[in-house]
Amino acid sequence: MLGTIFGTGLLFLVPVTPTLMKLRKRSLPGTCAASSRRAGAVRAQVERSSPEAEAVQLPDRSAEKIQKHRLGAKKHAVAYYLVKSEGSGPRKFTVDDLAASPLRCTSWDGVRNFQARNVLLSMQLGDFALFYHSNCKQAGIVGIVEIVREAYVDQTQFDSTDSEAYDPRATPDKPRWYAVDVKLQLKLPRPIPFEELKQYATPGGPLDGMLLFSQARLSVQPVRPEHFRFILGLF
Repeated sequence: MLGTIFGTGLLFLVPVTPTLMKLRKRSLPGTCAASSRRAGAVRAQVERSSPEAEAVQLPDRSAEKIQKHRLGAKKHAVAYYLVKSEGSGPRKFTVDDLAASPLRCTSWDGVRNFQARNVLLSMQLGDFALFYHSNCKQAGIVGIVEIVREAYVDQTQFDSTDSEAYDPRATPDKPRWYAVDVKLQLKLPRPIPFEELKQYATPGGPLDGMLLFSQARLSVQPVRPEHFRFILGLF
């Protein structure tokens, strides 16, 4: 499948892994096919719903704590992010798992850090994120995903059978955690390991100031446009 990223003219080929694998995140058949149309319908439905329903279905995107994380001065400017997923272990979810998901889409759920949640809440349709493997032998960037559904209530917070996702303080009326849907747009021809990226993060370097090196444990983080573009040039 050929496509173009943010108008740079960069063409890429997305390989699809034919074998379905056991996934940590939920695959979402049909999510990507009409994501923009359905997002508009959801917003229209929420506008007609009660305040209680609105609180459950959509976050308050006008809140300062959400807006301060938006990148770019223009209202419709594309923003860039980095999202981490475990590359090994019992809760692993790799770029190959995402490639094997129906329509290469999944719900990016399970975020349980408030700073990461606020960054996730800032994501809008058409934004891009670097897919990063963590907690594995070779941590690094392995793909690029597109945001195809904006923040909605993460249902895993109500699942008492999942000890890592369950939050007893969360209720359907007052949810604490949110998810977005992402679609794989590019599996990199080679992983870009953390150590390679780090050599460009010296003072004055092209990746100077990137949060990956100062807040390494943050699983969802904004990425400056110039950092995103530089990383694209590494493969």
